Amino acid sequence: MKPLILTVLFLIFSGISVFAAEEIMFEGYYRVTASGKPIGYTIQRYTFDSTKKQFTSKYYVHAKSPVGMVTESLTAVSNDQFQPLSYQYTSQVGTQLKSIDAKFEQTKTGQVMSYTVANGQQRQTLQQTLSKDVFLSTFQTYLMLQKGFNPGTKFDFEAISEEDGQVQKGQALIKQEPGFEDKGILRILSRFKNIESVANANIKGEVIIVESPVQKIKQVLTPVAADATKGFNFNTKTIRYVFGNIPTGQVNQMAMNKSQPEPANNSASAQPSEQESAAPMNNIKINPPKAGQQAQGN
Repeated sequence: MKPLILTVLFLIFSGISVFAAEEIMFEGYYRVTASGKPIGYTIQRYTFDSTKKQFTSKYYVHAKSPVGMVTESLTAVSNDQFQPLSYQYTSQVGTQLKSIDAKFEQTKTGQVMSYTVANGQQRQTLQQTLSKDVFLSTFQTYLMLQKGFNPGTKFDFEAISEEDGQVQKGQALIKQEPGFEDKGILRILSRFKNIESVANANIKGEVIIVESPVQKIKQVLTPVAADATKGFNFNTKTIRYVFGNIPTGQVNQMAMNKSQPEPANNSASAQPSEQESAAPMNNIKINPPKAGQQAQGN
């Protein structure tokens, strides 16, 4: 899904509370690979403030690319209907810097996006008038969850690509993940910015694996942070600036599966089979759909 899809990399290569009223809905670390080789990690957190009735998405990306190290961060805020309120995006690709600071005003006929784009040398202030249905792409999975997270559901949308501030058309199709019909695991086939992706998510909207088959970029949710960050720089100062603290990465189903105690009964009759004992989400493998079976659902 977009908030977990490293759009910059794709283009190059082709409940616990924070504050009293703000609940962490999801927090996790993803290992990022390119053609099967580790290249970095993503930290993602989604929260909901019940007092303000606002959703917030924050992520931090650190990864290698053919043009140098890529660092991205995002803080995006929407109301409880996923109408955009604001977002701040920053990136550094090699030596190139970029930042976008956007605010939104809801009107009777739509919404107005006022934003500033800077590259370290120049700054430009812009404004766009958008339709009421346009949302921030980082919230795509949760918006789909709100509308109905069921196999066979097709979702045509227009969303803001946070890294460039432009509205892009997209499609998503929800399918049952073969072999996991009784585990609550779904497959999401998406197309956004002409990038096709395949994801596995649970019924709470937690994305476990997401892959772009053409660009061969994959992100896998890890049960512990070290599995994602091992071998890569972990800039605690920057990460604290983005999140306000160092995320534990333990507010997700993968982490909960790992923390569950072993069964007390050790008798042979009580022991599950090897297939049954493994946490179901640990065994998910994305099998990219055949040609013509992407988000269009043909």
